Amino acid sequence: IKAIKAFVEEHQAERHRGGETMKTAKLSAKEAGQEGTRREEREFWERMSSIVSDKTYRVWNALEKAQGKYHTLLNTRATLIGEVGDLQLQNDELKALLNQYLSSRINEDLHVPPTQVIRLNNYESLR
Repeated sequence: IKAIKAFVEEHQAERHRGGETMKTAKLSAKEAGQEGTRREEREFWERMSSIVSDKTYRVWNALEKAQGKYHTLLNTRATLIGEVGDLQLQNDELKALLNQYLSSRINEDLHVPPTQVIRLNNYESLR
């Protein structure tokens, strides 16, 4: 009955104002529809929040943390593998330079060639 009285009063007021109330009535109906939609959405998400149990939520959080640590570890390993590759290349270059220097003719002119010193150092380290 209250709704009917409100409608009649609003309709009479509309006649007096010349249709201005009709526009506001449409807006208020639209706002009421939005409010109803908001309420339904709120209820929906409240229902959805209880689908996953607390125990499952804790397990998922622990799993997410462990996966994050594992991801960090894998990224660190990938970086280290790259560094190892760079060091291997540098080591190969240094070996080639050392062989080039040791096989140089200038070493034959020295009183104590580097190859003899290296042999002596290796002999002493084997004892």
